[in-house]
Amino acid sequence: MEHVVAKADRARFHRLVELGERVVSKRAFAVGDHRVVDEETPRGQLASRALTRLFTADSGPLRVAQGIGIDAEHAVRRGVAGKGAREACTTAVQLLSGDPKAVRAFLERLDEVLLREDARTQLEKVSAKPSSPVKRSRWRGAAKGKPSHWLVELENGRFALLWKAKGKWRLVEGAQEDVLACVTDGELRAATEALLGTEK
Repeated sequence: MEHVVAKADRARFHRLVELGERVVSKRAFAVGDHRVVDEETPRGQLASRALTRLFTADSGPLRVAQGIGIDAEHAVRRGVAGKGAREACTTAVQLLSGDPKAVRAFLERLDEVLLREDARTQLEKVSAKPSSPVKRSRWRGAAKGKPSHWLVELENGRFALLWKAKGKWRLVEGAQEDVLACVTDGELRAATEALLGTEK
């Protein structure tokens, strides 16, 4: 993405991107982050008279950065996001559209980040916690159309599996074979292929 950002816009672009990275890491705004969002994404009034953050940038890269800033604020204040992310992702794909490989790499990386954050969010909802932060989501299983298993790789090199059994959340941590042994029979093949089939 860096190569499509005009030199004159780079400081503003990085200002909002770095803010987004801090929020993802800390799950909170740092001192001065609210001021950054206020300066880079001013508020405006809708027809309903409600106030909302506005996309005011003329350049694509800055619209991507504004989307990151808007959703960082929404995630911290409201626990939800989407408005900024949709605009940022759509604009990013448009900016990279001249290079199909770059678009694919962006979307694959985006998918990886979304799955990781989904697993982190789910782990935050249960009392049991893994011994180390989530590095990567390796597999998510589903039952009756709803997510039911989260298998993740931790930053300390271990693996963890979160799933629900008989109405209770359970968390097991250990080596690959330890967590795979706890996957329900109906999901075992998919979990094994996802975990072992992507080894590099």
